[in-house]
Amino acid sequence: MFDDFVPNITTAFRIAEFNFYLRSFSGSVVYSWYPDFSSHHKVYSQLYPDLKGRVKPFSVQRIPDMSLAYCVFLNNAYSITPLLAKRRTPFVFTLYPGGGFGLEEDESDKKLECVFATGLVRKLIVTQTITREYIEKKGWHRNCEVEFVYGAVIHDSYFNTDMPPKEQYQVNKDTFDICFVADKYMPFGLNKGYDLFLTSAKVLRRELGDARFHIVGGFDRNDFDVSGLGDSVIFYGRRDTNYLRDFFSRMDMIVSPNIPFKLHPGNFDGFPTASCVEASLCSVAMVCTDILRLNTHYKDGIDICLIEPNVNDIVQKALYFHNNPEHLYRVARNGMEVSRLLFNPEIQMSKRHKVLSKLI
Repeated sequence: MFDDFVPNITTAFRIAEFNFYLRSFSGSVVYSWYPDFSSHHKVYSQLYPDLKGRVKPFSVQRIPDMSLAYCVFLNNAYSITPLLAKRRTPFVFTLYPGGGFGLEEDESDKKLECVFATGLVRKLIVTQTITREYIEKKGWHRNCEVEFVYGAVIHDSYFNTDMPPKEQYQVNKDTFDICFVADKYMPFGLNKGYDLFLTSAKVLRRELGDARFHIVGGFDRNDFDVSGLGDSVIFYGRRDTNYLRDFFSRMDMIVSPNIPFKLHPGNFDGFPTASCVEASLCSVAMVCTDILRLNTHYKDGIDICLIEPNVNDIVQKALYFHNNPEHLYRVARNGMEVSRLLFNPEIQMSKRHKVLSKLI
C-alpha cells in the first residue's frame, strides 16, 4: 500500500482502512512519503505497536516485488504509476473526491489517462455516484472493473459502546455550540465555506449571547477576520480521533457549507464529508450544503439539515435550532442512526476487503 499522509493519525479514515488490511493480509506493508514521517510514526507506534514495523518510509530501493498494490486518491495513484509500470505490478485504487480528482478538469483527466494506460488497474473503487457516472461517461470503465462502495471508512472507535456522554443545550450546559471541522487547502478556506461560517458567526454572535463557535483543522485567527467574535470563537488546530470523540460530545451542530469547484476546476467533496460523518456518529446535527445533489440516504429536516451556501440561510437555520433544541436533537439522533448503518466498519470494509482478496 502507498500513501502520502499515513502515519499521521489525524487522517483517521486512512488509518482505519490501512490498519484493517495490515491485520487482514499477513504480507502487507504500507509505504509512505509523508514529509515528517519519523515523528508521526512514533505516535502511530504508540497507538498500534503491533503494526509499527509494517508502516515504512517510501524508498524505491527498499520496496520488494509486489503481487498487488493499493492506494487511495488520484494523486497517489499517479505518483506510483511509474514504479508499478516498470515492475508490471497490478494495482487497485480508490478514487475518492479530492486528492487531485476533478470533474471535466484537464489535469485530472490526464492523470487518469496515464494511470489507466498502464493496463495494470485491476479494480477501481468509487465512492460517489457522480464519480461512477463520470468514469462511465469518459469510457474509463472499459479499462478495468469499477466497484461502487458508497462513503468512506470511518474509524471504528466511533462505534464503540464507551462513547462520551452527550451534553445538551439547556440540559447540562449553558452554551449553544456550533463547530466547523475542515482542513485548509486555500486562502480563506473558500472551498470549505470557512468564510461563510465565520461571517455567519458574527451575525449569530450579535443575536445569541450564549453561542460559541469551535474551529478544528488548519485554520487560526490569521486566516479570516474574527473581530467582533471575542472569546466566543475557539481554535483547536488539527486533532486526532480520540480527541474528536470527546469534542463532539459537547457540540450541538456541525456546519459544513462547502462549495464545489473552488479549490480547482472540477474539485468537489464527498457527501457528507468525513468530518460531518464523525460528528453525526457522536449525535451532532449535520447542517451542510449539497450543491451537486449527492445525497441519497439522509432526509432533510429529519436526519440532516441542508443549507444553501449563503450567510442568511446558515444564520436562519442556526437561529431556528437554537430556539427549537428538541428538533435539533431529534435530527441529530436520527442522523446518527442513519450514519451508523451507512458507515458501519463491517459494511464499509467487507466490500473493499472482498475486492482485494480476489486479486491477492
